[in-house]
Amino acid sequence: MIGRNDLCPCGSGKKYKKCCMNKEQLNNVFQEIMQKFFNAHPTQEEIADLYRWTNRKEDALAERYDNERLSTILGDAYFFSHHVDIWNEFIEKQIGAGHISADAKEIIRNWKNPLCVFGKIIKIDHDMATLENTLVDGTYNVNMSESFIVNNGDYVLAHFVPLDQNNTLAPLNSVLTLNPEYSQVESELKELASQFTSLDEFWNEALIEAYYIFGVKQKLEDREMSNNEQQVLFSVYEGMIEMEVKSDKLMAMLIAYMHKHNIVEGLKKPGVLAAGVLQFGMGAGLIDSVWTKKKVAEFFDVSTSSAATHESKMLEFVENEWTDFDGDSEYQGIAFEVGTDARPTEYPNWQLLMHLKSREIHSENEMKRLIEAFTNVEYEPNNNAEEAQVYAYEAYSAGIPELRENSAKLAHLLDSENADGILLIAEMNDDEGMYEKAVNQAKVLFDHSVEIAWGLVTNRPYLRALYKYGIWCFEKHEYDKAFEFMNQVLILNPGDHQGVRYPAVASLIALNRFDEANRIMEHYRESDNAFFSWFRWAMSRKKNFFSEETQEFYQSAMMDNGYVSKYIRDKATALPYPKYSTITPDSPEEARVIWTLLAPLI
Repeated sequence: MIGRNDLCPCGSGKKYKKCCMNKEQLNNVFQEIMQKFFNAHPTQEEIADLYRWTNRKEDALAERYDNERLSTILGDAYFFSHHVDIWNEFIEKQIGAGHISADAKEIIRNWKNPLCVFGKIIKIDHDMATLENTLVDGTYNVNMSESFIVNNGDYVLAHFVPLDQNNTLAPLNSVLTLNPEYSQVESELKELASQFTSLDEFWNEALIEAYYIFGVKQKLEDREMSNNEQQVLFSVYEGMIEMEVKSDKLMAMLIAYMHKHNIVEGLKKPGVLAAGVLQFGMGAGLIDSVWTKKKVAEFFDVSTSSAATHESKMLEFVENEWTDFDGDSEYQGIAFEVGTDARPTEYPNWQLLMHLKSREIHSENEMKRLIEAFTNVEYEPNNNAEEAQVYAYEAYSAGIPELRENSAKLAHLLDSENADGILLIAEMNDDEGMYEKAVNQAKVLFDHSVEIAWGLVTNRPYLRALYKYGIWCFEKHEYDKAFEFMNQVLILNPGDHQGVRYPAVASLIALNRFDEANRIMEHYRESDNAFFSWFRWAMSRKKNFFSEETQEFYQSAMMDNGYVSKYIRDKATALPYPKYSTITPDSPEEARVIWTLLAPLI
């Protein structure tokens, strides 16, 4: 461990406390703040508002960015430009936090209203890059790091905040880069910016358009894909479906490889290249599968030697020619939560409520100070009832069944009237009477007076009990009762923070109540996704199995998540509905949850 008075390891000759110590402390604060922000955002309401704001513009962006990057840049545009007040309010709260030093707070004050920059790297000196703003005069220093990997001459589009008074910036979340050969992007963005009276107006009004222009790199070449190339891509996607894996990065590599070398011309079987690509992906750690290379070759009905040849060529291309524009960092895509358990954020919210419940609060500022003071501070239960609730939350967060069961039993032993404890015991014993008791017990604590039911943490056990009882009925094929309970949740909490709408719609489809199912899907159309696409297919299939409309719905659903088709074909055993899971669109994980709801319908 480096002492304050030791020489700084950077080699400056100065003491650590006079050199890099403050920088490292500030970087730790920055990382902590970013983690806190993205743990809390986006909320379901913010996601809905985001898609209202983009007004389908994301469809155009989807042509140029993969799902993960698209989610990230839309989130950046929303929180750091369009609805920057959310970020500013969050920063204001961090300034009031007691554990942040006074020096750090002075810098953090300048993090409100982040700076959006389209610029060019004009110099790299050791670990410091110089970024020249191409739209206005100005240069900035940016530390090279895992979140900022650039080469000299690269174009950069990102949001930044200042780290000091010397024009040193830190990137916020997503950093888009382009190599110098795409110089036309500079002239296009300058032309677009010239149509606005100020740079602020340009970023506020045309940031999505700027992302679209900058996304030219995602096309790799400005030409349509040939039929042969499309066949290879489809073959790889089919292979991924069978293997239950996903890698947008591997797909991007394949597109670049095909475009640059015209590799598919003269290819007798698309499967031979597809097999080689998937084998390369396995070897490079881009996909994780129990399949062997031999099994991959057998799936495509090609020889292992032919597949190995293309694997080697793909490896050579990636090592010598592939430019990973996105770096090796993980992107924070917009995932969504499903499942019947308490969300991980509920326990900290409950602890905060317990800290504040006995305090007299006379002003909004006093409330803010108390919230900052007690956020993430452990609460010591004062009685058996509170301790029972703590054990209930431990059960929900338990990673292994034995720990979940033990914590549930302790919760119920300490307070036999605790709704979550009763609910957990009902699950363990498959006891409908206990489900009914949990619903009735939780209902007593439900406060109908609050505008958003979900916002009050003591309301959630009732919403949870109705949801879990509804899923229990669904899995027992008691669809009338299942919908009755889940519909109550949607009425009490229309924002549907739990994803109840999906099994609710599935219950209606099972009952052939298609008009009602369509009305719910229409109500939540802003969150339309693969769940709804496959539900529409299921309804059409039940009406007319062989109709053209059914086939169209199937093709549309395949576009949203093709992995579901494997479970349909194999008549796979459906897994139980998840207790808690975070899933991303068009993934095997999402497909498994869809199949759980879809299997009883077809």
